Amino acid sequence: MEYELQISLACDIGCFRTINEDMILISGEKYRNSSDDFSTVIQNNGRFVAAVADGMGGHNAGEIASEMALNHFDDFIVNLSGNLIDNDFRFKLDNEIKEIHRVLTKHGYANSACNGMGTTLVSLLTYENRIYLVNAGDSRAYRMRNGILYQLTTDHSVQNKNNDYTLPSNMIYNCLGGGGDSAFADVTELTGKVFENDMFLLCSDGLYDELSEEEIEAHLRKFSSASSLVNAAKAKGGHDNISAIVITIK
Repeated sequence: MEYELQISLACDIGCFRTINEDMILISGEKYRNSSDDFSTVIQNNGRFVAAVADGMGGHNAGEIASEMALNHFDDFIVNLSGNLIDNDFRFKLDNEIKEIHRVLTKHGYANSACNGMGTTLVSLLTYENRIYLVNAGDSRAYRMRNGILYQLTTDHSVQNKNNDYTLPSNMIYNCLGGGGDSAFADVTELTGKVFENDMFLLCSDGLYDELSEEEIEAHLRKFSSASSLVNAAKAKGGHDNISAIVITIK
């Protein structure tokens, strides 16, 4: 397996927040309050990870939680032993999600200013010529194919769980840290389901809360740029931090 990826990313504080609790990870490089556009090639058996972490709004030290989670997750992918079959990979990944949750919770208990801190995590990664999507929380992953946008992840929101849209959209029942007793991640294998010119969007809720799926779809058709998406969300209000990664398969 060999993929050429065109990557566009942007992580922005938005128009009202004083701290950016979002953070983006691209294979060891972390981004906050910045943007970039570049290409990379994933060689046979090469490892790649792209992720968005949204530190929990309203909790203390969300910016610390998002960075700690991405550091741990990146180290896990880099140092994971090779030749694991799918079931063993999923087992280790599940343990890692629980470990990140434990580390964030412990840090919060030990530091009163960080008590209750938490973060979402959505990631697209490669391991042993396999492609996985990982999601904990309400950050999202979309796929754009033939001009049609499709949401790949399920929001771990109370609103979505109860199918009750009178509930606040930012109430979530699953995240890393955040004071919960446990955490989990949805893991979806995409191997064999990724095609040339497919476009993947990873984003925090600061993007999709401002832009409808129809607006995101129309924007990606025209620009395929994370910065353009973020600027469009800011133009609509930019009430939260906004992060987006656009990955195009070449």
